[in-house]
Amino acid sequence: MYYNKSTFCCLVIALCLIVSGVCQERWSIKTKLLNKRKSHGEKKPFVKESDGEWWRIVTCSSLIALVFLIVYNQNNKACDERLDNKESISEIGFDNIKLVLKGKKSVDRLILDGSLKGKLTSGRMLAIMGPSGSGKTSLLHALAGRLKASKNLKLYGVRFVNGSVLKEDSMIPSAFIEQETNFFPHMTIKETLDFQVELKLGRNLSKEQRDKLVLQLMEDLSLSKSANIIVGNNKIRGLSGGEKKRLSIACEMISSPSVIFLDEPTSGLDSYQASQVIETLQKLAHSGKTVVSVIHQPS
Repeated sequence: MYYNKSTFCCLVIALCLIVSGVCQERWSIKTKLLNKRKSHGEKKPFVKESDGEWWRIVTCSSLIALVFLIVYNQNNKACDERLDNKESISEIGFDNIKLVLKGKKSVDRLILDGSLKGKLTSGRMLAIMGPSGSGKTSLLHALAGRLKASKNLKLYGVRFVNGSVLKEDSMIPSAFIEQETNFFPHMTIKETLDFQVELKLGRNLSKEQRDKLVLQLMEDLSLSKSANIIVGNNKIRGLSGGEKKRLSIACEMISSPSVIFLDEPTSGLDSYQASQVIETLQKLAHSGKTVVSVIHQPS
């Protein structure tokens, strides 16, 4: 359920007042019991009922409410700063990317030879092309920061974002669309996007804003005509391969990333569906996004 700031403040204040009332009631009961024991001759100190304790409780509850509000605002501020950082990426560079896989018999396999260098700019689309086994997907994962070096896998090279050098294990804030994406086969396109938006932005947007975002995504990715068709799978008839690819892109575009990485979005599609996907990527690039895609090139 969505709560704006004013509603959240009212809920916190109401909760504090309830806690204060319970504490005050317990104090009153304790005071009456002590006074009753005193009247029966027990050697217990006489406790006078006082309203001062009520104000102490109210003060403590107000401090708790203030802490909650500070934490809430700091979380929102951090979230906004992360979103701003995503939108500020205008240029990505890479130089001397080299990837070596150590073999079992001291024979190293060279996946990327270190001669790769280039630059990605906003508003442009970069296609990484090559035959099977040439290291296209490895390069894509290395650029996105999703390829972690290990004892058997050594990654060399330098990456830049807006002219600043990135650490080796730093991930670039981006959308990454895998070659194969799994969806619930019995859900329609609209239901799938509704579900994804609810998961990613449910706390930050109202119901009306979420519905508007879903409609905008379907329009941008040319999925409006198929909004009520189920996704399907190998056993259930549903969307075509091109529509599934565009649905995958739509799901990643919910958070409005400035950089989009795609692993072979046209593989397994016929010429018409492949052209539809490429046109969609072209639209995203023209809107100011940085698009990096692996395209399979027959040898």
